Amino acid sequence: MELFQLNRVGFGYGSRDIVRDASWVVRPGEKWGFVGPNGCGKTTVFKLIAGEEEPRDGLVTRRRGLRLAWFRQQVPGSVTGDVRAHLRGAFSELLEVEDRLQVLLKKITAGGTPEDLEEYGRLEHRFEREGGYVYEVKMRMVLAGRCVLLGQPRSPEAMLCSKTRGAA
Repeated sequence: MELFQLNRVGFGYGSRDIVRDASWVVRPGEKWGFVGPNGCGKTTVFKLIAGEEEPRDGLVTRRRGLRLAWFRQQVPGSVTGDVRAHLRGAFSELLEVEDRLQVLLKKITAGGTPEDLEEYGRLEHRFEREGGYVYEVKMRMVLAGRCVLLGQPRSPEAMLCSKTRGAA
């Protein structure tokens, strides 16, 4: 099953074509670099993939539940804080699980209940399955300009990475 697919997609503003007859499939486990000069349509393609723009021609399909985490070229004036804090937002559900694990660990250490231990086991399994032990590495790779996040950020197929530093 594809993460997303563009099938003969066309998009433009007025009579100016930005994307013409584009077809592209990204499947789980694949790694892609998306490189080009300013104005060639990279951001437009991401907006099409994310569903922020609709194609004039063709079809864009996305896996159900797909989330796309990326930084826009023009940051709104209302945005405050550092880039790392904004990137952590892509992992908000995972961070909530991590926080709950810390609370449960303190309770268990202080003599918690069997229910606390059972909840800890379930959450720890989920945390590991969803990439809780590697999300920091993924964030560092994005911040270094080597990857972009796609899909569920905590899943293994969620990153498009370049093979050379700086070309994401």
